[in-house]
Amino acid sequence: MEKRFANGGVNMSDIEVRGLKKDEYGIWDELVENSPHGTIFHKLDWLKIAERHTNSKLYLFTGYLGNEIIAGVPFFYHRSFFFKTLSSPVGSAMIQNLGPIIPNYDNLKQDKREFYFREFQKELDKYIYSKIKPHVVNITTSPNLIDVRPYIWCDYQVLPKYNYIKNIEDKD
Repeated sequence: MEKRFANGGVNMSDIEVRGLKKDEYGIWDELVENSPHGTIFHKLDWLKIAERHTNSKLYLFTGYLGNEIIAGVPFFYHRSFFFKTLSSPVGSAMIQNLGPIIPNYDNLKQDKREFYFREFQKELDKYIYSKIKPHVVNITTSPNLIDVRPYIWCDYQVLPKYNYIKNIEDKD
């Protein structure tokens, strides 16, 4: 008898998370453009400026399902004495939110959205806690990413912040 998975036949261990190498940075902005969570602050040029002016190291983590990138997140690493922090965004850059980006999120079925986000976060945690071993991980998501369940399931402390979004195209 075959083992069937609730996520459409994909084994969750098939998702691989790794940091982009500098020669792969070219795909990052395309990933940002294809995600409804991507903002100007997710763009590589902006991230490099923030890295330079905050005394931190930029990491771009991506999650792969086969050859397809299913999610990404920029992190800033900062070490103060023996205390290691990974932040997205880095607080001293005065960026309000950053967090993960999931390409084509709005076109995915609900179960696939949840699967990609949940499993990416699980595998990301395994990766960063085995390789970088931070003491604190701080993530503030973009306004369009309102599902915090993957963070709750991974034992993050979640503090919702509410805001209003107003379309200002009509100046009247």
